[in-house]
Amino acid sequence: GPRTSNLSIQDAIKNLKYIEGLPDLMRYCTRTVEGLLIMASTRPEDLHGAVSVTRDGLKRLQATEPKYVGLVYNDLGTGSASKTNIAALDASHQVCIPTTGAKDDLEQAILTFRWMLNAEEDGEEVTPYADLARNSIIVLNRWLPFYRLVNSPEKIRAQFVKQFGKDFDNVRVLTVNSGA
Repeated sequence: GPRTSNLSIQDAIKNLKYIEGLPDLMRYCTRTVEGLLIMASTRPEDLHGAVSVTRDGLKRLQATEPKYVGLVYNDLGTGSASKTNIAALDASHQVCIPTTGAKDDLEQAILTFRWMLNAEEDGEEVTPYADLARNSIIVLNRWLPFYRLVNSPEKIRAQFVKQFGKDFDNVRVLTVNSGA
C-alpha cells in the first residue's frame, strides 16, 4: 500500500554504499497507491535550504536503482534550471512532468516542456533536452477530488499539441490518483 518517506535523493546518494537490496532503497522512496516509487528531491526541513545534487551522484544512484526496481521517479521539485535539475536531466533516460491540470499547475508543466525544448541557462545554451521533452510523460495527478473535475487527459494532450505540434507526438499522458 501507500507509504511515505522523509528521506531524499541526497540521503540516498550519501548512503549508496549501504543500499544492498530493495528494502534498503525503499527507505528513501514514497510509494503511491498505484505502486509508483517516488524519491523526493529534498527532505521537508531542507525545502528552503541550498541543497544540490551532483551529476555524478545522480548517475551513481541511477546505476543502483535498476538492480532492485524497474522504475523510480526522482522528484526534483520546482525550478527547471536549478543546478540539481540540470544534473538530473543530464543523467536521465526519460522525464515525467507532473501536473494536476489546474490552470497555474498546467501552465508550469507547459513552461517546463517549453524550457526543455529550448534549454538555456543565464542566456547560454545548456545541454539540449529537446529529445527528453519529446519522449516525456505528462503525469496528471488526480489526488484531490477537485482535480478530477479539471482538464481531462484528452484536453491536456490537446493543449500541448496546440502549442507544440509534432514535438508532442510521442509524449504520453498518464493519470494517477495519489497524494504522494
